[in-house]
Amino acid sequence: MIDDLEIPVPDKLVADEVHQHLEGEGRLDDETHRAEVIESTTKSLTQEILFDNIIDAEQISVNETELTEYLVRASSRYGMTPDQFIKEVSEAGQVQTMIAEVARAKALAQVLGRVKVVTKSGKPVDLEALAPKQAAPESAAE
Repeated sequence: MIDDLEIPVPDKLVADEVHQHLEGEGRLDDETHRAEVIESTTKSLTQEILFDNIIDAEQISVNETELTEYLVRASSRYGMTPDQFIKEVSEAGQVQTMIAEVARAKALAQVLGRVKVVTKSGKPVDLEALAPKQAAPESAAE
């Protein structure tokens, strides 16, 4: 489990992220919420560090097609056209963040492709069966 990983996350990085989060919500003095945000931020940063190490070790890169496909899919989640979304991402200086998200997804897919996933009872799980189905391309004869 990710909670059991002993990947050091710099305290200052966590503190800065937590402060920014709480400040954005206007809840800097909410100690209960601060504790929750510290926990979730630490977990999130640990995951990012883990995936970034896999990306480096496996020399994973993201090509333009993969980035474009990701941005097109993400645009629909935000209710924007792909052009609008790409413009917003670019203007906000978030292109590198999007590239990192694609690379981390590829790292996860590579790792999952190498492991045998089983249920608690030991029955193998077919990860291919869980993947989203791709629409079959239309035949040129139609």
